[in-house]
Amino acid sequence: MGKELDRLRERNIGWPSPLDYLLGVGTPLVRLGMWWRLRGPRTRVEARVISLGNLTAGGTGKTPAVIARAQAEIAAGRRVAVLTRGYGSQRVREPYVLPPGTPLPETPLYKLIGDEPALIRRRAPGITLVKSADRVAGAHAAIAAGCDTILLDDGFQAVALERDENILLVDATNAFGNGHLLPRGILREPVAAAGRATEIILTRCDQ
Repeated sequence: MGKELDRLRERNIGWPSPLDYLLGVGTPLVRLGMWWRLRGPRTRVEARVISLGNLTAGGTGKTPAVIARAQAEIAAGRRVAVLTRGYGSQRVREPYVLPPGTPLPETPLYKLIGDEPALIRRRAPGITLVKSADRVAGAHAAIAAGCDTILLDDGFQAVALERDENILLVDATNAFGNGHLLPRGILREPVAAAGRATEIILTRCDQ
């Protein structure tokens, strides 16, 4: 796995510019924030937790992967919750829980939970959708709603919640950008953090 990651990284690294060095000033803050989270307490909940996430900012095909896994888990007879932060959506009281079959609120769903979670709910209507910035609180809310399987959407860096599977998605067309951390590059963590993954899925391989 290490050699394949090295080849992907080398393919995406370009020549630095003066702006790159200026943006690199913010890198220590990114490193410090993740360093602190990795050393914080971990919580194990009474449910199977499957995290799907990435190392980079931007899309990696994560939403289709969450939908496919949710559909597979439901088909296997499990009671599934998708736990999301709902980036860009309205502020609501959290954890916000939307069980399957619940009449939709008057406010358009994408405004309450975000575009991608609304798409997940449409494509996998059997899920319980939980919006919560606090992933541990969201997991407890999902269990209280009767779920036995939790899909942690965009959860690779949400390390406070222990998981049984830690799936990392890597975009084959732009695996690691220029190889630098935010804000100089697109990496949320160093590439070595891929070692926490239990499984790596390469997306957009057809491109």
